[in-house]
Amino acid sequence: MQGTRSLILETAAEIFANEGFKRTTVRDIVDQAGVNLAAVNYHFGGKEALYREVMRRVLQDFHTEKIPPVELAGALTPDDVARSVIRSLMAKADAHTALTIGPPLPFDMPRLVLQEFMSPSGVLDDLVDCEVKPHMARLGDMLAPLLGPDATIADKILIGFWLVSQCSAPSRAVGLLSSEPRGALSDLMSMTEELALAGVKRLAEMIAARHKGEEGL
Repeated sequence: MQGTRSLILETAAEIFANEGFKRTTVRDIVDQAGVNLAAVNYHFGGKEALYREVMRRVLQDFHTEKIPPVELAGALTPDDVARSVIRSLMAKADAHTALTIGPPLPFDMPRLVLQEFMSPSGVLDDLVDCEVKPHMARLGDMLAPLLGPDATIADKILIGFWLVSQCSAPSRAVGLLSSEPRGALSDLMSMTEELALAGVKRLAEMIAARHKGEEGL
């Protein structure tokens, strides 16, 4: 039997995705979930805390799925390190399945995030700082041999976001390539790897040039 806490989370996520945070009431959630009105306060402390937990799960699934463990033991050069990171980020595409964000979720994640963008509550910004940026910085740390010693934490976070976006492209194109000759996805992945590597190198050059300019002031 599904626990009350999980039931409230799933129901709230669905309603938040459809109505947004501001238009959703605790009464809406408990009526649809079939639980007592006091259950939301008991398990979460209120509507905002419940919404925060829903969004936290979304972001947790995001970085768990999109930022996998990276094996760097065989990486001998900065380019090898970058390629290992890039290939790990593209690993989902190699399975010929569209990239998902964590385990199947019982609600419409893109719509939930879109609602937050359209009518910000402030919760997402705070959670991105706590839940996502540290993982993006970790990606940047892995690329430190290529980025050089002048890369700041902000640089690493920015590069992490950019790299995840670039490396998601092959998996998003799986359906579009279904009618293409065999090997088209592998070709796209190889192309993405080279472009992503070139992009990281260019970003490293920009960081070095910025540092040189700062020294000249």
